Amino acid sequence: MKKQIKQKIVFESSRCVNKWKDNSYTWGEVKKEFALKNFELLDTDQLLIYYDEGFDEPDNSLDPYHEIRVGRDVEETDEEFQKRKEGYERYKIEQEKKDYKTYLKLKEQFENPQP
Repeated sequence: MKKQIKQKIVFESSRCVNKWKDNSYTWGEVKKEFALKNFELLDTDQLLIYYDEGFDEPDNSLDPYHEIRVGRDVEETDEEFQKRKEGYERYKIEQEKKDYKTYLKLKEQFENPQP
């Protein structure tokens, strides 16, 4: 078992849309957002810019908004790796117990067939 590479969101920014103005991002505004938060975009980063339409219900609502997210592939830490490894070992032991119980049930069923 080796360490996994996983994607982590390393930057997020969003803003609401209203009836009078779309508020979609321009590339200059995206660069300003990065500069304000001292964020450096790497060549391997995944830039996700999307629009959510929101919803309006009688008891709940969400305004439409634009959002920027940057995903970056990172290697899991030693603690995360150890936790995942221990979880896998627990799963393996539990699965062996279940398989053994199933084996015993089937063995009893075939050794003592009912007419």
